[in-house]
Amino acid sequence: MIRNILNEVSAENLKHDLFYLCREPFIFRTVSYTAPWHEKNSLDEVDDFLVERCSALPGVRARKIPNKIRPFRCDRTKNIHHWYELPHDGDPWFDAANVEATIPGKTLPDEIIQLVSHKDSMSWIESPGAHDNATGVIANLEILRILSGLNLKRTVRVLFCNEEHNPWHSRTYAAAARERNAQIPAVRNPDSIDGKAPED
Repeated sequence: MIRNILNEVSAENLKHDLFYLCREPFIFRTVSYTAPWHEKNSLDEVDDFLVERCSALPGVRARKIPNKIRPFRCDRTKNIHHWYELPHDGDPWFDAANVEATIPGKTLPDEIIQLVSHKDSMSWIESPGAHDNATGVIANLEILRILSGLNLKRTVRVLFCNEEHNPWHSRTYAAAARERNAQIPAVRNPDSIDGKAPED
């Protein structure tokens, strides 16, 4: 059974989606970048793409969960890996969203297997964010595609959140899950797949 499911993984899907999120048409996935002649910022456009893609899968419900967000500032006096700086009090807030996709379970629907990946790229520099974290997004999209064709005991829920802006939306989502006493026996959060060598 497991081997049959693994055989369903499509390298072509993964490659297409990675290039789509990092080169065309988005390049950056941040509230502070809007492509020329586009009405929405690139992060809003990615949200639309994710909702459309997930909703097209059989049995999958997708929705946006609105949040407020601010891009980090850039401080180039620091080590390159720590250039981000918290927004200042007067910096503008933007409307943003988590995207949640759910496959309801058949026999244990109240138990949730939670998959998470942040969909935004770094807000303080111009970065396509291929490893961090378009790889996690495309992995969870492919998992969702494969699982949507199966009869699942438990509910599978995917959160596409924002981590490279402030505040982190995964924290907001986790706090809401705790408040409603959600039963989440397992969480998987792929981030920066193949972004570092195993020895690092």
